[in-house]
Amino acid sequence: MLARDGKVIADDGTQVAFSRSGSQIDEHTGKPVPDAICFDYGDGDTRYVLTYSRQRTLVTQKFLDLATGVQNS
Repeated sequence: MLARDGKVIADDGTQVAFSRSGSQIDEHTGKPVPDAICFDYGDGDTRYVLTYSRQRTLVTQKFLDLATGVQNS
């Protein structure tokens, strides 16, 4: 859903394309982390593009490190 001035202007999830670009390997998890994530909404003549660009990694954490109780290896 995309809203402007309190009104929904785009809410059809079937019209959204997702892409990512660039990546760095996280030292702690060993997983790739994209440098940018882009959501492209297109419906007829209407198009919205929202891009999030990563400047730096603030926190890196394995979910298993947060688990408590019995853990199987």
